[in-house]
Amino acid sequence: MRSNGTNGTIGIGTVVSPFQGFRCAMDSAIRMNDCEKVRIEDVTFLAAPGCAYLGRYMRGDNYYRYTIKPGPPPVGATEPRLLSTCADGLNIAFATKGPTIEGCRFSFMGDDSVNLHGVTFVVLERKTPQELIVGWPYSREQLATVIPTGATVRRLRSGNYEVPGTARLTAFEPLRERTPEHLKIIRSVWPRDEAGRGTAFRMTLAEPLGAEPGDFLDVPDNNAPGFAIHDCVFEDHRARGLRIMASHGVIERNTFRRLKMNAITIGAEYEFWREAGWVEDVQVRDNTIEDVGRDGANQSGTAYVLGAIGVFGRTDRESRLPLWPGNRAITIVGNTIRGCPQAGIFVAAAKDVQIRNNRLEHCFYRPGESAGKGRGLAISGPIDAQNAQDVAIKNNEIIGPAQPPAKQ
Repeated sequence: MRSNGTNGTIGIGTVVSPFQGFRCAMDSAIRMNDCEKVRIEDVTFLAAPGCAYLGRYMRGDNYYRYTIKPGPPPVGATEPRLLSTCADGLNIAFATKGPTIEGCRFSFMGDDSVNLHGVTFVVLERKTPQELIVGWPYSREQLATVIPTGATVRRLRSGNYEVPGTARLTAFEPLRERTPEHLKIIRSVWPRDEAGRGTAFRMTLAEPLGAEPGDFLDVPDNNAPGFAIHDCVFEDHRARGLRIMASHGVIERNTFRRLKMNAITIGAEYEFWREAGWVEDVQVRDNTIEDVGRDGANQSGTAYVLGAIGVFGRTDRESRLPLWPGNRAITIVGNTIRGCPQAGIFVAAAKDVQIRNNRLEHCFYRPGESAGKGRGLAISGPIDAQNAQDVAIKNNEIIGPAQPPAKQ
């Protein structure tokens, strides 16, 4: 189901099952582009070859309450389905306001429950101190409609993605022409995308930013700010519960059970997907997390989130430490975490973090000697905030192994 420019409601009691076999075609059960005032409630997704719901270029107040679970076996099958969707449960990017996600129940997906993110641009050319040509690897689509005039543009220093300066946006428009040099830079930054693909945009600023070709920029007002995720259940699926690269949000009273990777990750994805960006003003409170983080990828040398709840910065691997504290004003309070081989709470690349009144049971029982080693990371206990500044850790209750088990 595809929609462009929709205002409206899907429900009540709708069942969506657009795919019958095991075939990862990476299309979504519902995709909405350039929409606002969307309301999807009391819908059940039984199968999809990609995401259950994919939203792009979204504006306004959008509300979601739905269920994802495996549908009945296809005709002739003798065993129950292993998966519901092949990819994320809900994925929203390039949005001027974040969604309200309430009372959902997601299970057996092939990837994350929820992914909220924006865009990282590479600077292709500096016309003047206040006029830049920037690029990304996709078509123009409706991106200009969700890059608002007056928004803050952050300059990002390649490597650790420190923010050496910001400026206000006065104009943003796609260009029809791209030079061979523009495409060469785009291809070098996103080498997985096919050659010749990509779009250049003209970005005009109210103040000089000092950005040079090869630098990166992002626009936090495009990253789904102002989201709310509460009273949901995320269980029995691959990857992460929440993958949040959006600011000014609250995550509360949710339950996460038996997830292969982390329950909640908050922070900047600048290295591979370049989904942006540094996050600020997010509250994670009164959630319950049980038996997560057993996937071997969490214990690999390239892992960058080493706990059930994680604040992270995925920057260029060769930049190593110290991580720049780009995530700010994060509160983690009143959560219960039962069972995670690594830290219950892991904080890196952050400043001004409150970790209070959490209860951790049986965490840090098998952290992995190599976990994060390729990035210079390590964890030392059930609550770890070694690569962060101004972190207040108070009144947390820790039950279970204070140290990992000795080798047998």
